[in-house]
Amino acid sequence: MRKLIGILLLILVAFVIASSANAFQDKLSMVRIYVQSDSELVPLEHLGIDIIGGKIGQYIDALVFSDDLKKITEMNYQVEVLKEEVRGQKDRGYTGYHTYDEVYTELLNTQSDHPSIAKLYDLGVGWDGHHIYAMKISDNVDTEEDERELFSHGCTHSREPMTVEIVLREIKELTDGYGTDPDCTHIIDNLQIWFIPLLNPDGYVHDGFAEHGWESYWRKNMRDNDDDGVFEDSYDGVDLNRNYPFEWGYDDEGSSPYPGDETYRGPYAGSEPETQIVTNLADEHNFIIGFSYHVAYPAILHPYGYNQTDPPSEHMAIYNQIFDQINAGINSVLGFDYPVGRADQILWYGTNGDYGDYGFGAHGTYSFVIEAMDYYDEDEGFYPDDSYIPQQTQAQWEGFKNTCMWLADDYHPVDILINDFSAKPYTNKVELSWRADATEGEDISGFNLYRHNTVAESYSSPLQKQEADWVKVNNSLITGQNPYCYTDGGLKASTHYDYKLEVVVSEGGSTCAVTSTETLSATSFGIFSVYPLPADDSATVEFTLDKPCKATLNLYDLSGRLTTVVLSDNLEAGEHRQTMDTAGLASGLYILELRNDQASTTRAILVSH
Repeated sequence: MRKLIGILLLILVAFVIASSANAFQDKLSMVRIYVQSDSELVPLEHLGIDIIGGKIGQYIDALVFSDDLKKITEMNYQVEVLKEEVRGQKDRGYTGYHTYDEVYTELLNTQSDHPSIAKLYDLGVGWDGHHIYAMKISDNVDTEEDERELFSHGCTHSREPMTVEIVLREIKELTDGYGTDPDCTHIIDNLQIWFIPLLNPDGYVHDGFAEHGWESYWRKNMRDNDDDGVFEDSYDGVDLNRNYPFEWGYDDEGSSPYPGDETYRGPYAGSEPETQIVTNLADEHNFIIGFSYHVAYPAILHPYGYNQTDPPSEHMAIYNQIFDQINAGINSVLGFDYPVGRADQILWYGTNGDYGDYGFGAHGTYSFVIEAMDYYDEDEGFYPDDSYIPQQTQAQWEGFKNTCMWLADDYHPVDILINDFSAKPYTNKVELSWRADATEGEDISGFNLYRHNTVAESYSSPLQKQEADWVKVNNSLITGQNPYCYTDGGLKASTHYDYKLEVVVSEGGSTCAVTSTETLSATSFGIFSVYPLPADDSATVEFTLDKPCKATLNLYDLSGRLTTVVLSDNLEAGEHRQTMDTAGLASGLYILELRNDQASTTRAILVSH
């Protein structure tokens, strides 16, 4: 009897495992959609389908569910089904991949074997509680040295287990080679390198390939989007490579606002614990180069994905030097170079809120994506047989090693330091100010400012939209001295604007900073600025009136006693600026009141002599 029960239990367990691997709510097909122009591509991007590659001017390849496939067919696209159902359980070639627990064990062993150069950090957990580990490698690993820094990470998307193996290979080669291999020793002695092999552990475990051989094609993390306590593959999860806080949600082609879509960008910029871990690292360190590994179409993708433009020329020149190093290593193993460009140039899709744009746009890091394989085979897909691991990780290691050697010896930065780039809004203008300093002999000739109106507008073609994205606002080069300033006028009230600052040096232009603001409402009434604070002998009050009226500005002490009538006059609607004499006031806190015949508003100010 006990034997019979045992047999039944084994059958039940086998059934549950099989059901888990195949109980997909909808068929997921790999399809080729034939499109010849950007205008034909845009409706597909609005569907939020999972575009995985393509050939410019010919087709895109995508993973689509049945409902989306029906919509695409009804939109009269020519569609070829490459694989009717991509998901299932693989019975070969997956046991060579590290499971989540094995990744942690590997990192612990590395730290134990090489304690003087390798240190393991627990940076936090995802929504399901799996820990995200980082490893720092340096010759004085417990000390933050004044050395150049580099960042490498894998498994942003759950279904890309090869990227975990690539980063683990980089760690192993460096640590095992220290003291015996001259290149590895030189790299560790001269750089500080941070690795995150498994950025999306929750999704990695949910995907289940390394553990069970399940090819579920799960891409996102494990956020419960509707917070109902039930995780639904058809609705939940965030695409981490659309969640970074630089140009997040720039448009709905490069990311999706809809939770069920594969490129869902999350509820707000940087909302996810995984992206917060990366941004915290970026804030704490001066990473010069940032690797982000993906699969499966071979390519090296640089910014900017959000508006499909290249970085300024001198920064693009440095990017190309890095890519030359990477491709030299890849070619030595695979026999060819990866194509280099933006995602829209190679794979024919745009992105926003991705790591490449964030690293360069927010921190000046030369960040990029490597789509790491030597070809794309729909039979292998995102889950190549583990027999591919040695060659693929070797190719990426050679490119990574070359890049580290270049960074240690040959990198010559363009050092322009931008600080305090800020915007002060008015009803129909914005006052911008910033500080800029040149180092290492660079001479600043002046500045250009570019404005982008983030309110959606209608354009007849994607090309027209791209050209309208950023508009240069200054006619001649902005010059002066620190702090620099510029007023951009003729704007619309209640409108959000982004500004991009370009530094012009002897070698060309360098976009170094971005800021944004929203102009005030034309019907606003209130005090919107008092400066400087604390006030000494005087302060300037800026306020707006929603209609012509008799306006008064009164200053009261904390007991309610009127100390100064700053202003009492008939004024027109709009913006006003008034100087307030505070020289005769005792140091302390005061209340400033703006009043008209129907309303009043107050603001606390501090006087300090």
